[in-house]
Amino acid sequence: MAGADRDTPSTPHAADQQPSTVSGRVLCPECGWCEGTKPAYSRSPLRSPSLIPLVLVAAAATALIAWCVKGSVSGAFGMGVMHAPYVDPPRALDSVTSLIEQGDEAGAAQLVRDIIKTARESDHDTAPGARAVSIGFASATQRRNEVTSVGWPAPWWRTIRASMYQDALNEQGRVLSRTDTTASPTPANLIPRDVRLLPPPQGPRLTSGSIFIRRLPERTGGVLTYTRISPGSIATIPAAGLLVWSVMMIVTARWRNKVSKHARRKVCAWAALLVASSLVVVGVANASHETPRLGVGYPTRQANQIGESPYFVREGCLRLSWTLAELESRIDEPGFAARVAGEIASAQAGPGMYLTAVTVPEANFVNSTMLIAPGAFPLVTAQQEYYVRRSDFGPIEPMAGQAGVSVNLNQNAFGLALGTGNADQPVQRLDLHYGNLSLVVLALAAIWWSSRRVCLWWWRRRGWGRFRSAGLCPQCGYHIAPQAATPGPYHSS
Repeated sequence: MAGADRDTPSTPHAADQQPSTVSGRVLCPECGWCEGTKPAYSRSPLRSPSLIPLVLVAAAATALIAWCVKGSVSGAFGMGVMHAPYVDPPRALDSVTSLIEQGDEAGAAQLVRDIIKTARESDHDTAPGARAVSIGFASATQRRNEVTSVGWPAPWWRTIRASMYQDALNEQGRVLSRTDTTASPTPANLIPRDVRLLPPPQGPRLTSGSIFIRRLPERTGGVLTYTRISPGSIATIPAAGLLVWSVMMIVTARWRNKVSKHARRKVCAWAALLVASSLVVVGVANASHETPRLGVGYPTRQANQIGESPYFVREGCLRLSWTLAELESRIDEPGFAARVAGEIASAQAGPGMYLTAVTVPEANFVNSTMLIAPGAFPLVTAQQEYYVRRSDFGPIEPMAGQAGVSVNLNQNAFGLALGTGNADQPVQRLDLHYGNLSLVVLALAAIWWSSRRVCLWWWRRRGWGRFRSAGLCPQCGYHIAPQAATPGPYHSS
């Protein structure tokens, strides 16, 4: 065959392959290649336009894994102390004592219900065991936030308006924020605790995977306003569509002999578009405007015994004699609510101080470790949790964590937990930060798509065009008539 010594793949002879006459006249008598048709090349992996993109994606994935290993952060962790939320509606000490003096059993029962609701909303701990209830009286906070967010499962963007009051619980004594023109500009993500006098903000700042934008209070009616945009949360939409498209292409591969590749791609693209648009609709439908429950941070002191894992207690707080579960089960007993109100009235309080309630877990972490990979851009977080009973709940002894498998989806990660129910075995937790993972998936997909486009362009130009310009058939390399060697629709000049 003429041209067989050239580096071109061979194709079946025209006698064995009926040429198509749909696309145009037959130009090659050797292989039957028709004008306007795409040349059919061999499937050699070394000549595939997908080889270089595959190598680039593999190199990027390898570099990412190496970064996760080298940049991972690990260490021991303990149980922190949360802010104690104010009971809603606000209640001062004199309102509690008046219930006792008047013998208002219904009012005392409502007080206990409000305490249960406040404590239950603040209980986000996964530690096993009972929950005690710690109450106290604290001065009214001065800062009140209004949060507007759009997006699901994590907000795509969130705007926070922080207003200052002399009494934020009752929204009394409004204080306008203003800019301190003598101070140096600070990053947009650094928000001072006292927002009455603010340093000038710098431009948008990218930190912890989010973009922070802070506006001048003079332009927002004297209210500190800053916006947090999460590119990772936004990236979950196209990443979910890409995942659906890839899975459906794999599933429908069994129909490749019955359905054309173009039709399969079209169906998969519509499915991916449906999933992505559904996430957009759900995210918009979950838009919210709320005022988070106000809380206060009490001074703490370390109170663990020798040989016990450190834990901290709030100073100025009183632990009720009943656990949270006992309050819920006994609230309808005659005289029980009055006894609880009497114990609350024994707490120390001054004028302008309001009731707070928070749960205290029975279990405390011991010898627990955490691994964040990588530390600067978390993709995966792994934890091993061991528990021990706190000495203020009873004898110090190991406590068993949850048994079985549990799944959790929050605003930061998709979590999996596995426990055996054995006190000697840890609870294994794995959190996948889907926002950051979505950015990684889209980056790898962009590398694959862009490099493959370039390889296809180069292949067409240097492969098909090289044979056409030399008067050869672009499919088999056979010498054809000079007038047929003109550039065609598959040759980029």
